[in-house]
Amino acid sequence: MANTRIALGSLLILLAVLLGPFSGTASADAEMKLAGFADVPPSGVGGTLSLPLPPGATPVTVNLTFGIPSLTIPVEITHSTHVESDTGLPVTLTDGDRITVEAIVVQGVLRASRLKVDEFPELELNGTVKGLPAAGVTLPLAAGAIADLFVTLGASGIDVPVRLTSKTKFHGQSLTIHNGDKVKVEAGVQNNLVVATEIKR
Repeated sequence: MANTRIALGSLLILLAVLLGPFSGTASADAEMKLAGFADVPPSGVGGTLSLPLPPGATPVTVNLTFGIPSLTIPVEITHSTHVESDTGLPVTLTDGDRITVEAIVVQGVLRASRLKVDEFPELELNGTVKGLPAAGVTLPLAAGAIADLFVTLGASGIDVPVRLTSKTKFHGQSLTIHNGDKVKVEAGVQNNLVVATEIKR
């Protein structure tokens, strides 16, 4: 809890410095660069956003979660936000995608000047599932639900704990995973946990 307060306090101080007495205007000096996981509106499972936004489109605010302990802050995306993706444009931003954002403070709002969808996760695991109930687990999970499992890496016998969430992506309408299944997991580290952003069987 103390670490959370310290981290949050540091962020608030940083924002206060950036806002300063001239928060009504954007300044190239008042810029932040953040990397984290996107939560795309509407709230709940399955939010998507096609980027870049067309000219004249209403700005959209996404929540960006980053750091250990994790913090979540809103970032506004506009039609002026420069969007980059290794797979080309347009790109569909989905809940759980890892993004890097450069943002400036405009009238008290963090506005993204540049956004890049990161195609490469922090971790990529290939192995065998264990540690699930006998019935397995079916995705998508309900909003806020989690499921913990282990991925055993090849013949090494190393078990990596992995957490599935309602934002873990997969192919198809649903996916049921059982102990013994071979899977490929893309994941990031959040709150000292390996959290799956995508899983394939």
